[in-house]
Amino acid sequence: MNVVTRRHWHKKTVYLKEYESPALLDLIENIDQLSCPVHYLKEGDTTTVMRVEVNDKTWVIKKYNLINMWSRIKRALTLSRAARSWRFSFLLRCLEIKTPSPIAFIENAWGPFRKESYFISEYIPGVTALDYFSKFTSKEEEMIVMANKLLRQIKLLFQAGVTYRDMKASNFIINPEGVFFVDLEGMRRYKNSFLFKRAKMRDIKRFKKNWKEMPLCQEIFFSLT
Repeated sequence: MNVVTRRHWHKKTVYLKEYESPALLDLIENIDQLSCPVHYLKEGDTTTVMRVEVNDKTWVIKKYNLINMWSRIKRALTLSRAARSWRFSFLLRCLEIKTPSPIAFIENAWGPFRKESYFISEYIPGVTALDYFSKFTSKEEEMIVMANKLLRQIKLLFQAGVTYRDMKASNFIINPEGVFFVDLEGMRRYKNSFLFKRAKMRDIKRFKKNWKEMPLCQEIFFSLT
């Protein structure tokens, strides 16, 4: 894996060499004023998610905003959310947990104080876990197979001492290739076993909450411990 890192007073850029192209470099240089076709998937105060078309390829850009000075000070001392997404993308791939391929991350800054940050990844078509499992009215083999794939990947995450900290069903995208984990910026890896167990239980509680109106899913997913 060949990673390119470029640092300037006002910007830090990290990307995979295999994706390097004039189109990617132009996207990075003009990340605040995109000229390529853009479809907004989410627009919020703290996060904006965009799907973009670059050289006949579809990518996703997540823009993380810092809304006040305290946020800027905090992020000066810790990893940006874009950098966390980048780091956990590679960790998940090492754990054989599916996640969209990371391409780059960018941090705008003023000296030591970060401003916006961006995480670029490949776009994964599919439906959320909630939409996928809600279509079943009985325990069909397809449902059981996909549910077990999801459970297996969650268990792999926990075995590595990592918690998601955002286990809502919309963060699991399902397509014929399997289950993909998205929105990784909240993940955390623990060295302290007590803190990990406590965070793991919160993850499990949130995960089970997704299925409170779906008895078929409860029968399968409530086995997670």
